[in-house]
Amino acid sequence: MPRVAPVPSILVGAPSPRFDSSWRPFPGRTRARGPAGSSLGGSPRRAAAAGEGASFTSPPGRGKRRRQRMLVTVMDWERKLLYRDGRFQRVLAPGRHRVGSRKRHTTLEVDLRPRIMHVTGQELLTLDALSLRLSVAATWAVTDPQAFVMGAKNSEHVLYGRIQDSVRAVVAAARLDDLLADRAALLTAVAERLTGEIPELGLHVSAAVVRDLMLPGELRKAALETVLARERGKADLERARSEAAALRSLANTARLLEEHPSLLHLRTLQTAATTPGTRIVLDSRATPADG
Repeated sequence: MPRVAPVPSILVGAPSPRFDSSWRPFPGRTRARGPAGSSLGGSPRRAAAAGEGASFTSPPGRGKRRRQRMLVTVMDWERKLLYRDGRFQRVLAPGRHRVGSRKRHTTLEVDLRPRIMHVTGQELLTLDALSLRLSVAATWAVTDPQAFVMGAKNSEHVLYGRIQDSVRAVVAAARLDDLLADRAALLTAVAERLTGEIPELGLHVSAAVVRDLMLPGELRKAALETVLARERGKADLERARSEAAALRSLANTARLLEEHPSLLHLRTLQTAATTPGTRIVLDSRATPADG
């Protein structure tokens, strides 16, 4: 009979030398598999030692990274300036744009909606060396985003200074009485100097109005006294005219009575008839009888 090779005994519950069902790989570590599909825990070095059919999975996050491109959304009322490595590239129109990497590209937002700039309480000197305070409001908007950002460090401050200079030039060329009497001319002169395009700043000033014209305390008091004196004169003149008319009427009446004495008797009888309880004495020497 042929001889049978003895079968080695395997203890029940003993772990297999090549497979352990309780083994689990740690997060981020490799899990190697042998030729028969058995699991070989440990590092890639152990997987390489398992044989020619061994393979392992690379840790998560260590694969080939895709280059991330920056996504920029531009609203209809704005424009965005695109810079790459600090150099200006182009102006982004409204819509969605996919540009280069975030590390190398930067955007600056510029609002195109109209705005109002207030210049309040500016103390100015007129042609006759009198001071007043003036408030101006200018409506402006950005027309060239690149020039607005690169034309000056702060284009709004430059526009503020231009408004001050323009108003100062208009007020210095006129007298205080002319400014107070004709405010429409002041408004026209200020608007002509301020409105228009400013290409070096990328701005357009569409309107400019003078809101307040204030005098100092002493001038305001003097102007009030002048107005009061003018009104008092008008009242006195009207009173004098009324008195002159009354005297003229009395003089005419006296002349008529002198020329026509009978009119006095008629007037006396008319008064007695209209006023009850009136006693008429025809002879001054006659007295009423006693009893």
